[in-house]
Amino acid sequence: METTFLTENGVVVTSARFMVQGQTYAVRNITSVKPLVEKHYHKISRPLGVTVFVVLIFTFTFLPPYAPFMVAVILAAIPAFLLTIMFLEKFDSVSHTYTVLLQTSSGEIKALTDTNQSFVAKVLEALNQAIVSNS
Repeated sequence: METTFLTENGVVVTSARFMVQGQTYAVRNITSVKPLVEKHYHKISRPLGVTVFVVLIFTFTFLPPYAPFMVAVILAAIPAFLLTIMFLEKFDSVSHTYTVLLQTSSGEIKALTDTNQSFVAKVLEALNQAIVSNS
């Protein structure tokens, strides 16, 4: 008799099968499962800093020698740009993706990737229950 451990968001874990995203895996072929957490950094301060640096270099390179006022303005703007970059770093963000890794005799498979940590934890728990029920 096939026991169902989880049916949620298109994922089904039974004592015999793990069905996800159009794929079906035989639980008897899964030797272990583990989570993988990947961090994705979304930085806005670094591209801005590089842009400011390029503009300053360009300005100093092509600045006419008779424009000392522009040099003073640029030198005064450097600390303002640095403070702006430090302020923007507060808004840099990190997002995570959580993956279910299946270990089989033929290798490791990334079976499910989601941004919801609790859902991935439920799938891992259900898979562990399914593996244990087959032993």
